[in-house]
Amino acid sequence: PEGRTCRFRVSYLEIYNEQIRDLLRPETPSSKIQVLDDKEGGIIVKGLQEAVVESPLEALALVAQGEEQRHVGATELNEVSSRSHTIFRLSIESHASEDKAVPPTSKRTSILSLIDLAGSENAKLTNAKGGRQREGQFINKSLLALGHVIQKLSEATGWRNISGSPHIPFRDSKLTRFLQPALEGNALVAIVCSISSAVSCLDETHHTLKFASRAKKIQVQAAVNEIPDEGALLVKYQEEIVALRAQLARASALSATSPRLRSLHRAASLSRMESGASLTRAGTASTWEDAAGSVSGSPQVSVHRVVSIIEKV
Repeated sequence: PEGRTCRFRVSYLEIYNEQIRDLLRPETPSSKIQVLDDKEGGIIVKGLQEAVVESPLEALALVAQGEEQRHVGATELNEVSSRSHTIFRLSIESHASEDKAVPPTSKRTSILSLIDLAGSENAKLTNAKGGRQREGQFINKSLLALGHVIQKLSEATGWRNISGSPHIPFRDSKLTRFLQPALEGNALVAIVCSISSAVSCLDETHHTLKFASRAKKIQVQAAVNEIPDEGALLVKYQEEIVALRAQLARASALSATSPRLRSLHRAASLSRMESGASLTRAGTASTWEDAAGSVSGSPQVSVHRVVSIIEKV
């Protein structure tokens, strides 16, 4: 947008048999890729390659590159069946660029995630054996975990504001772990469900429709993610330190001159004391006591009162 500077980064991964594979760098061992909590409340994937892109064509080229590495296989229902879930992530960072002389104090972050879920499988219909059957079991397990999370969230309307809120099992699978920031509500979510009209797929179609019905009940409250920029904050703190040092220097200079001010105040009070004494002796109406606003009494008491007031000032 006009007035903002943006940076785009792309990553592409798949969850195959509950193992994370980097589709942009497939040689990376799955053991070196870890899903961690971000300090801003999101999810980061340690060890996953993120490529900086500057155009849609560059992003689409990376999608094509990742598709070539994705696990697919043939079953009796589908010749090119997806054997994994894939997640394409486009990370966007932006900050105001109106005044280039002043560094930005914060940046906005957002992540666009496109998730392609493998379909649930009926082993009797696919007639999968060996490795294919094992792949189907992992697919169904992660989809079952996702359905369980959706069910818990749909039943717990407003659960974030209730003490003793129910446990949401996001950590039951890597798929739900990835989707946790979106499903918790700080995201705009669109879900496309594919079903079959075949009678043989009646159970799968029924479960998919139940999943969609529950997902519609989840309440989302998406908000703009403003993150303080560490570099800009450092500059801001340095400026505040300089200002505080200047204030401290002025306070020290004032403290050094305070003895001289006190001596001047005392000289002025003594002069007024003599004038007040002469006025009292002359019996004038405006006595030194009235001028000082003190209680009536001897001139000496009034003078001490006035000196005390001047010293406090």
